[in-house]
Amino acid sequence: MKMNSSDSKYTILLVDDTPANIDVLHGLLGKEYNLKAAISGLQAIAIASLDPAPDLILLDVVMPEMSGYEVCKALKSSPKTQRVPVIFVTASTDPESERLGLELGAVDFITKPYNAPIVLTRIASQISMSHYEQTLEVRNAELLKEKINAEKSTRAKSLFLANMSHEIRTPMNAILGFSDLLVDSDSASEEHNAWARQINQSASQLLHLIDNILSFSTVESGKVQLDEAPFSIEDFRLYLQGMFSVLLTKGCISFDIILHESMPKNICTDENKLRQILINLLSNAIKFTDKGSVECVIGYERDASDSETLCCEVRDTGVGIAKEEYGKVFDTFEQAQAGKVSGGTGLGLALSRKLARLMKGDLTFTSTEGVGTTFTLKIPVKHV
Repeated sequence: MKMNSSDSKYTILLVDDTPANIDVLHGLLGKEYNLKAAISGLQAIAIASLDPAPDLILLDVVMPEMSGYEVCKALKSSPKTQRVPVIFVTASTDPESERLGLELGAVDFITKPYNAPIVLTRIASQISMSHYEQTLEVRNAELLKEKINAEKSTRAKSLFLANMSHEIRTPMNAILGFSDLLVDSDSASEEHNAWARQINQSASQLLHLIDNILSFSTVESGKVQLDEAPFSIEDFRLYLQGMFSVLLTKGCISFDIILHESMPKNICTDENKLRQILINLLSNAIKFTDKGSVECVIGYERDASDSETLCCEVRDTGVGIAKEEYGKVFDTFEQAQAGKVSGGTGLGLALSRKLARLMKGDLTFTSTEGVGTTFTLKIPVKHV
């Protein structure tokens, strides 16, 4: 909304071919508004096109040479004046005339003779509304610019993380390879073998973190794609069982991955992303469980409409999550108190939910502090 540069009053253009009518409006509006006047349609268009444009136009309907309707149509067709609210002034109460005026872009009608309170209220209302709309448009433009800048920043960050992850993987793979050679070497002492195993486990953990960072940056950049293909669910189970049985060093924890009897032998989905989600969930469960058990139950559901769903539950008897910290569980780089104590990054669960939703599913949890936690993954699949 533009205002007269000389003071804070809004500017109204009065358009009427009868000077006496303009005088009446001057007396009615002069104390609250800056007023300009035109006694013909062409003069009104010329004045309205000057900079700054008026904040509102009071336009008489019946005028010689160029009617108010023609003037309104010309004003609304010009980029300079099309946003200026127009209120028609008329002695007629014909509904058809009002319909035509509104179709041409007018915002209201004022009838003669003037009722001062109604005239002032309608003018103030339309100016206020116009001012609000323009303020909203400016703010929307600012928000759009901020959104574009934020998306550029996110893409730049994701690209940096992806590049750094690739660079770190190369030396990390070398560390893993040489530590594998050193583990249980006949030429090394038991103490040296223990050191090598510690190096190997630490390097594996770092590689897992790097994979999470790389996956997260790929998901954020919008470049991730699903690679759906059939695979054996038993082979999938054996891979996870073997992986964690080797890595599991807490002898007081029982660990198992169970296939529910409902599971078909083969399913079709993105095996790599499913594996990454379950590795994150199982790693977390083991990290936060000092005694008791960690288990993963993999099941299958098929409803009346033949929709097929893979249901995986990762259950532990660990420290659990306090209710007041539920909201942090899936936030990026946020952790509940237990995660801070254990030294976690808070990235694994955020990535796991993003991957689950990318696969058209979801990841949820239930937890009781001091008793344990169950994470439930559900994703649509097809059996083959």
